[in-house]
Amino acid sequence: MNSAGTAINAGMPAAADSFTEETESEMETEPESFCEETESELQDGVFVYVHDPRENPEAMKDIIENEDAVYGFSPDPESPRLGPYAEYDWTDPELVAAAQEERRAYHESMDSMTDILYRIHEDGPTPDDLYEKYGSWTTVLQKAFSPNLGMDACCGLYDEYYWLYIELGYAE
Repeated sequence: MNSAGTAINAGMPAAADSFTEETESEMETEPESFCEETESELQDGVFVYVHDPRENPEAMKDIIENEDAVYGFSPDPESPRLGPYAEYDWTDPELVAAAQEERRAYHESMDSMTDILYRIHEDGPTPDDLYEKYGSWTTVLQKAFSPNLGMDACCGLYDEYYWLYIELGYAE
């Protein structure tokens, strides 16, 4: 939805109203120093990520390569999380720009990790309960913040949020 609360799905199927499908939260902002080091670029008129999503199985489980797509990827129609978005035209720069804007707004609107962890404690199991259940703090954080690396790649945001994937153990 855009800032006026209207779905930005002009010409898109009603299967999904928003590009902000995730059920869990992600961090609010990225460190400036990391952002400067990870600028994506155009090489010979083709968009190229500094950190290649194809090298990350977590990103690729929801997307497929699409050389005609604006950022080289489209949602995989077989993906349970992103399948409904495969019907959109990821070769349309205007549609992808709208998706990117909405996706970035989603990332920026998230609460801080601390606030979310306190909310988890108030509304359910304690962090220690979750550690006992999952066996590691990395898994607890991944479950709590569950970003969708594939959608970020489709929207040209993979490098912008790469720091988050490192923090959550999805990348090194």
